[in-house]
Amino acid sequence: MNKKTDAVKFYEKSLEIQEASSSPNHSSLYVIHFNTARDYEDLGNYNAAIKHAERSLFHARSAFGSNDGK
Repeated sequence: MNKKTDAVKFYEKSLEIQEASSSPNHSSLYVIHFNTARDYEDLGNYNAAIKHAERSLFHARSAFGSNDGK
């Protein structure tokens, strides 16, 4: 098993814990999803990478607001 695969396992566990113990707009959620997306991309698992990138964007907007001028 390589380091990226190990990292993804730890990120997934971290997400479980963080989502159970914090509000949906907690800023750490976007960071964890972003890092998970990057590692899934590096592993070639693009569907999982997209899923986590979209969740990262959702949590970033929840935590910091939208930048679309509205």
